Amino acid sequence: MLWLNCVDYAYRYDDILQLNTFNQLATSFIKSAHKELQATVSLLLEERPQVKAIETSIMAVEMYLEGEDPNLARR
Repeated sequence: MLWLNCVDYAYRYDDILQLNTFNQLATSFIKSAHKELQATVSLLLEERPQVKAIETSIMAVEMYLEGEDPNLARR
């Protein structure tokens, strides 16, 4: 089931960028959150997972929540 969540995330992220249903500020939050999530994964996949991954994952969640704010997000 985890792999299905990954596929769903990938399609949803791609749709957000291509369909352009969010305003510019929300889209920039979502793009930044995606970069933070990639950084988190990189830190966790190292031979010795880094504690910094906790900070980057928290930042990613906060950015996603900002991007999904209904007062901010929709055009």
